[in-house]
Amino acid sequence: MNGVRDWWRGLDMRERRAVLLAGLALLLFSLYSGWQSFDQARQQRLERLERQREALRDLSRQAAEIRQLRGQADTPSRSKESLLALVDRSARAQGLGAALKRVKPEGGGVRLWLEKAPFDTLIVWLGRLKSRQGADITALSLERVNDTGLVNARITLERP
Repeated sequence: MNGVRDWWRGLDMRERRAVLLAGLALLLFSLYSGWQSFDQARQQRLERLERQREALRDLSRQAAEIRQLRGQADTPSRSKESLLALVDRSARAQGLGAALKRVKPEGGGVRLWLEKAPFDTLIVWLGRLKSRQGADITALSLERVNDTGLVNARITLERP
């Protein structure tokens, strides 16, 4: 500490002013940089919050639509065909035929294996089976594959 004090005392007035101005400039630059970082992080959080609020609004609209559709579908109109045939036919109609690898009767229901099935299509199809045919999912295993939006699925369906 004495070395710095001695160094400072060894400077003439002009050099002291230059050092003080340089220190002040460095301090102001540091404060400005810190404020910019803080403000940028704050702005990113605000943008993320707005995206989450928009997602919440979308989910709320979808939930209202689901409640409305549930009210319209009082009871599922169950087909007389076997669950095995229904699953096979409806999966192909939904565009899941290529992904449907195996369908097997199991107890009072059906067990099926799908590979590289589009997740969104699979979920819509399962929802329709439930709402229109009364098929309950008793077991579900999903595994994401490398391709975006695709899953491998093991599903057990039953009719009550």
